[in-house]
Amino acid sequence: MLKKRYARKIFTGVVFITLLIAVVISFAPKPALVDIGRVEKGSMVVTLNEEGRTQVRQVYRISAPVTGKLLRINADPGDKVVKGESVIAQLIPIDPPALNAREKLQAEALVSAAENALTYAQADYEVALTNERVAKSTFLRSQKQFKTGAISESDFEETERLLRNASSMIKSADATINIRQAELASAQAALTNLDSTSPLKLEEIQLRSPINGQILNVLEKSEVTVRAGTPLVEVGDVKGDLEAVIELLSTDAVRIAVGQKVIIDNWGGTTPLPGSVSRIDPYGFTKYSALGVEEQRVKVIVQFAEPLPKDLQLGHGFRVDAAIVLHESNDVLKAPASALFREKSDWAVFVVNDGVAQLRKVKIGHNNGLEAVVLEGLQAEDLVILYPASNLVDGMTVIQR
Repeated sequence: MLKKRYARKIFTGVVFITLLIAVVISFAPKPALVDIGRVEKGSMVVTLNEEGRTQVRQVYRISAPVTGKLLRINADPGDKVVKGESVIAQLIPIDPPALNAREKLQAEALVSAAENALTYAQADYEVALTNERVAKSTFLRSQKQFKTGAISESDFEETERLLRNASSMIKSADATINIRQAELASAQAALTNLDSTSPLKLEEIQLRSPINGQILNVLEKSEVTVRAGTPLVEVGDVKGDLEAVIELLSTDAVRIAVGQKVIIDNWGGTTPLPGSVSRIDPYGFTKYSALGVEEQRVKVIVQFAEPLPKDLQLGHGFRVDAAIVLHESNDVLKAPASALFREKSDWAVFVVNDGVAQLRKVKIGHNNGLEAVVLEGLQAEDLVILYPASNLVDGMTVIQR
């Protein structure tokens, strides 16, 4: 009987202790489920992202030089044109009325102004040739200096950019001469019929392309009578004169400078296209967002790096995404930006050490929204908690979700 009594007490004690342990375990705090990231070394790129569109830098709009009958234009957008050879449009002038004394003086003044404008354009062309020779000489000299390490890469790239700009100015000046010649011919045509006794011999006028490029848009397709100055066709060099325009917020535009690297993406191809900021307009304008918010925008022009892919299908007015590189560095310590939060006026993270969350203040450098450069407070391979909850405190046990 005594043995049975002791056995019953032992059994009761074991059951009591088991129940006590179960109660303690059930009421003990469980580790919080968290997402964990890792601090590591690598490269950091901080960009300013915005949508943009492509455009041909120099668009030439060919207009009717005189009032007349426009023959049907058979050219279509995308057709290639050759400077001085491709006939874009044909116009049969309408016999103008005789000029009176006042109109004659006005016509003579227009001829004189057109001649002076042509002379000015030819002088600009000579200046552009001189600038290109100087830029080319500077580029060749800097190329040798760059190979020997006498100058920096940025200085070498600046001379290369100046050479490209000088070459573009020659094209622009040459096209301007063609335009001034057409204007002079138009002004001289107005003096042909001075009075009713000298009838004008009407001949078909052929309008030729001022550049090598493509037809961008046909503004008047069908046969119709047009007045002098009516726009007919727009032409441009899509392959060699393409750039991108981005409309940035004025508060973002002040953070960039000419020459900064730009990555053009989401244009339809598989690989991003490199470029650089070539101009920042000094004039802002008001634009309303999709939500009706009034914004001050500034146009930023991006020049594509050469050479572009041969099979590039971008044209005038195509949508692109531009990422302007504000900062770029290699071999820096970086942490996930989602692990950062504010602790009063400082940045802080929760570091996971043996399953325990430890609050640690850190000093942060550049931040691109996904990753942040860590200057102080963390080391490589440290584990940090991502998106820390508001109820997470220092010393709480945690476990990977």
